Amino acid sequence: MKKRILVLLSVVALMVVMLATSVAPAFAKKEWNCVDPTRTNEPVLTDSKDLKNDLEAAGWVCTKVPKKPTPG
Repeated sequence: MKKRILVLLSVVALMVVMLATSVAPAFAKKEWNCVDPTRTNEPVLTDSKDLKNDLEAAGWVCTKVPKKPTPG
């Protein structure tokens, strides 16, 4: 009986871990790479939407950083 409970708890724990890893990307932060078009300033990598909006208002160009590297 104790073995069955141990196996059941192990399976439940594995399911919890698998669920957590499958929903984690949905809660990942978005990152933007912002570049000054005049190239006088260093590029800025930010995860703050407010900073992204401020930089774009100042004329910077911000692009979303892809989560997975693209082949090529």
